[in-house]
Amino acid sequence: MERRLTAILASDVVGYSRLIRENEAGTLAIVKSHRERLFEPIVAAHNGRIVKLMGDGLLIDFASAVEAVQCAVNMQHYVGIDNKDIPQNSQVRYRIGLNVGDFVMDQDDIHGDGVNVAARIESLSDPDGIYMSAKVIEQVKTKLDLNIEDLGKHQVKIISDPIHVFSLVMDEKARAVVSPIAPLEKAIKKISVHRSRCRCRPDIGGRRVVVATVTHGTITRSRQAICACVRQALHRGNGV
Repeated sequence: MERRLTAILASDVVGYSRLIRENEAGTLAIVKSHRERLFEPIVAAHNGRIVKLMGDGLLIDFASAVEAVQCAVNMQHYVGIDNKDIPQNSQVRYRIGLNVGDFVMDQDDIHGDGVNVAARIESLSDPDGIYMSAKVIEQVKTKLDLNIEDLGKHQVKIISDPIHVFSLVMDEKARAVVSPIAPLEKAIKKISVHRSRCRCRPDIGGRRVVVATVTHGTITRSRQAICACVRQALHRGNGV
């Protein structure tokens, strides 16, 4: 097990049970489409890692709170575009919660109170919203020019102390950090990896993960294989 300070993004679908009840096949297809067309390349472009898929929910970790916030803005922006011409009752919309904390990384899972805090913040979020803890605000306030609303402290389940919650306003300032979505291969194309330090290996669960050290060398011949491994790792929640 490894302990480290990281930023966590938690998201889930608004009204998922109702959507499944009314149109199971259609809802599942849209959730899968959002994940593959939007979330996977956006997460890869912001150096994130999908730790866990939970039906309608995602847990994503980042080394940088700034990239976590940028990723969240891009996710909500592009889902909003997708929903533009869909009747509101049929739209697949998301809540997002962000937190920074000391987490325990165990194989392809993540543990710690910080995960629970991120999940509880997400549950407070409005549809299409991005809510975050005071720890996230501390790390991004001088690095990103965004409008933030202070929502005060909230007492939530299984967390002993009240959580100070902030909401990111999806206005022109937020849209200024939106970047075009590149296909997954292009999102990792900028990675330069020395041939001898890059390999795919099975983890304990029998899945394949990419193990690489970024250097000044390059591999071009193996890029498609690397991309395939990265997609598999992102999809299944393995480490990259």
